[in-house]
Amino acid sequence: MTPTQVNIRVPRNYNQVVPVTVKAGYGSDLANVRLVSVAAPGDEQVQIPGGIHLDLGAVINLAPQVKGVINLTVSGDNLAPENGFLYFQVLADVNGSEQVLENIAVEYTLSESRPVITAKPSFIDTGVLLGDSATETFTLSNTGFDVLRNASLELVDDEGNPAPGWLSLNGTTSLGDLGIGDSRDLSLSVAPGTGVAQGNYSFKLQISGDGGHRFSVPVYIAVVTSEMGDAFFHISDIYTATLGENNQLIPGLQGAKIELQNEQVLSETRTINSDANGEALLEDLPAGRYSYRVTAFDHESVSGRLWVKPGITVAEDVFLMNQIINVEWQVNEINLQDRYEIKLEATFETQVPVAVVMLDPLSITLPDMQKGDVFTGELSLTNYGLIRADNVSNKLPTGNDVVAFEFLAEVPDTLEAGDVVYIPYRITALRDFNPSEEGDATGAGCGSYSFQYQVSYQSQCANGQVVPGGTSTRWATASYGSCSTGGGSSYYYGGGVGSGGGYGGGYSPIGGGVETLRCEPPPCADGSCNKDNSSPE
Repeated sequence: MTPTQVNIRVPRNYNQVVPVTVKAGYGSDLANVRLVSVAAPGDEQVQIPGGIHLDLGAVINLAPQVKGVINLTVSGDNLAPENGFLYFQVLADVNGSEQVLENIAVEYTLSESRPVITAKPSFIDTGVLLGDSATETFTLSNTGFDVLRNASLELVDDEGNPAPGWLSLNGTTSLGDLGIGDSRDLSLSVAPGTGVAQGNYSFKLQISGDGGHRFSVPVYIAVVTSEMGDAFFHISDIYTATLGENNQLIPGLQGAKIELQNEQVLSETRTINSDANGEALLEDLPAGRYSYRVTAFDHESVSGRLWVKPGITVAEDVFLMNQIINVEWQVNEINLQDRYEIKLEATFETQVPVAVVMLDPLSITLPDMQKGDVFTGELSLTNYGLIRADNVSNKLPTGNDVVAFEFLAEVPDTLEAGDVVYIPYRITALRDFNPSEEGDATGAGCGSYSFQYQVSYQSQCANGQVVPGGTSTRWATASYGSCSTGGGSSYYYGGGVGSGGGYGGGYSPIGGGVETLRCEPPPCADGSCNKDNSSPE
């Protein structure tokens, strides 16, 4: 059951939901699973502080191996103590008797509710030619826990004086009430006439409301006579902000190649490499939209777009993920049986400042199972990196009408550096793998089954960059005749998975009326595919 200890910090009059997850064991029915308030350790009576309001959630029933959630809701009004502790127990009826499943301690801290206005982007930075005009769009959101009432907007300079007429807001300056979570899409116009002095101007967009609440968004404008601007890049990787060999912080990735191309004038290209600080400055670029590509040895490449504006320097932070895992294919021919097995081997770096979570083994070849056969095994999930893996979650193969999967252990929400989790499993054949062996089967041909188990996670680098990753194991039957078992990468970084079978699985007949034979991985095991790996020769 999780969690057993909770620390919450919320504004007053805000309902904080704490999900309590309970899972029944094997062969255990849990009836009337519920939350109850209990006395603090050493006390005899339950004491709920004045002003604290509780909703203990619904009562649930759980069958064996079934997971359920009870939502505990905690809130404190203006009379509640600023901080304190609350104690609960999870109770259930097991075989007709009441049992305590777990104790939960909740520490709370209350703060005053207030509106908080944030802008996206957080500041406005633009450039415009004398006699020309530009429009900048932005979004204001109330991310606080109270309504900003009678919100109004005003553009002022650094001294608090009204902005000049060539800078103005489009539309009304009165927003009315801005509720919790509400947003407004707005824009401002910049149109300096020829009589405006060339230079850099600084303003503020002030947002005011009842109760003395006031927020501001910086506005920077470059008024120029030339249509040229600059682009600044900072390149980082997983080692950025960690200590190097000289015991000094690594400021960025050196030697990354940056290629820039104007999207309208394709001949306008620039190339530069990042310096020892991971920085690169491209000067005197014609204003316009550009696409860029950043590459570095032993790193994944990144592409993007930016907008160069007259008279200003646009800044771009680019994170390149290190290539720390390689997966190699091995195709083994089994003599006298006219079938092939595909094995995956992973080579990866350890002791790196990012989570490196791997399942082992990466691939499992199932035997030719008959109805009722049971195949058992165990997976290991290991974090080989130096950073904790967070938000660990798994996607289980659901099976189909051929097999049923059972997993006998849970994957934790976090995996500390060096942690290993073992996951036993059981696969039961619901019918024969080979349809031709069943009494009512007709015809010949061949086929295979495949199933995939995936674990995804995130880790945070020293420079604050959050890196998603994942690993997977695949079960497949050995392929017979001209069939081959497909597959794909058993890891990923940056939020994507390589090619490979989907979750669940299915029988895929090959031969007969099938016109295209997909052979994976290249080269084809039986030589029946062309060099494009798409159709038989």
